[in-house]
Amino acid sequence: MISFTDTESQQILRQTVREFVANTIAPQDRGWDESSGPLPHLGDELGLYGLCTESGLSFADAVVVLQELGFGSGSFAFVIAVHNFADEKTNRSSDRLGCRAADVSPANQSARFQVACAAIALGRARMALQAATNYAKERQQFGRALADNQAIQFMLADGATRLDAAELMIARAAISETETTATMAKQFSIRAAIATCDQALQIFGGAGYTREVPVERALRDCKFLERDFGSAHV
Repeated sequence: MISFTDTESQQILRQTVREFVANTIAPQDRGWDESSGPLPHLGDELGLYGLCTESGLSFADAVVVLQELGFGSGSFAFVIAVHNFADEKTNRSSDRLGCRAADVSPANQSARFQVACAAIALGRARMALQAATNYAKERQQFGRALADNQAIQFMLADGATRLDAAELMIARAAISETETTATMAKQFSIRAAIATCDQALQIFGGAGYTREVPVERALRDCKFLERDFGSAHV
């Protein structure tokens, strides 16, 4: 049965990873985005490089971790996803991307990697939606906050609705671990994330397309996650 809320242990896990992301990952994400070098090896204390092996977490727990990592950095979260869940086909792509999966390939590894990508996209879009919401509340235009504009309210509500629906699909796929539910979750969630990031950019206006605003980076990350990583043409 799918739970619509985190278990008590998942709540603790989410908060632990959220603090790690806020203090260690998010502040470095822009620098990593602008650099062509490999990302640093971080998160050993959380067992990020053995989520369902050394750490003893369920795959549903690992999805919670990836959502929170995705909130802070698409690049770092993707490296963790590749290390833990990429299959042999994806390895051919990940080598060219500067990361390599661990030598663990259960039969459902392909499904797990698809769900992992969906979870990261959800995290990226949640960050973009939060940034746009905060901006809309603070930005004054014609003597009132942008958030008072009904059109802006509809955009924010649409984004929140899409992402809640995506989260439910990801939760189902994380429990069933089948190719069908994984593919559905990835396709729906990443499309929802892209649409939400795009609307967040519109709320920011021209400033949203600058590197100083993380929403632009989130949209690029979600478009990247849309790829077929098993393809030789990645």
